[in-house]
Amino acid sequence: EADPENVVAIHCKAGKGRTGTIIAAYLVYAGIVKNAEEGLAFFGSKRTSNGKGVTIPSQKRFVKYFGKALKAQRAQARRDMRTAQWAGLESRRERELGVDVSP
Repeated sequence: EADPENVVAIHCKAGKGRTGTIIAAYLVYAGIVKNAEEGLAFFGSKRTSNGKGVTIPSQKRFVKYFGKALKAQRAQARRDMRTAQWAGLESRRERELGVDVSP
């Protein structure tokens, strides 16, 4: 749902290349689309009548790099979270048995 208190305007010379690059990357970041290709296609379909929003190869490539980096970062964060949940914790059974789980 739109929020009139949180609005952003993004523009460049034609409103397609640099603007589309940032918007497509944001769509990926926010989870509105699954990947860079979907972000680029979504922007293109909303911005132009022919569906060709971002056309510069390096700009498309940037959105894809961003999507891959974001995916890797989120996967690492999930691994770190699982590790943090267990590091230094002992189970009730270990306490009952007197097992030392200290590093």
